[in-house]
Amino acid sequence: MNPYDEGQKSFRLGKLGNPYLLNSNNNRSWEYGFNTAYFSNLKKVKENEQRIRERGKKLQKKET
Repeated sequence: MNPYDEGQKSFRLGKLGNPYLLNSNNNRSWEYGFNTAYFSNLKKVKENEQRIRERGKKLQKKET
């Protein structure tokens, strides 16, 4: 498994420590994979929260 994939897997498992030496290509690749997974997850969370807010607004309008 390459460092990029390891970084993504580490994010999913909640492992925050980068196992590679600082300023190495593997370190940067691991960080890129981790950050890619993080921001992908953040986008999903924001979209889900927006759907919940919209649903709440619709329910409030029906009650009044």
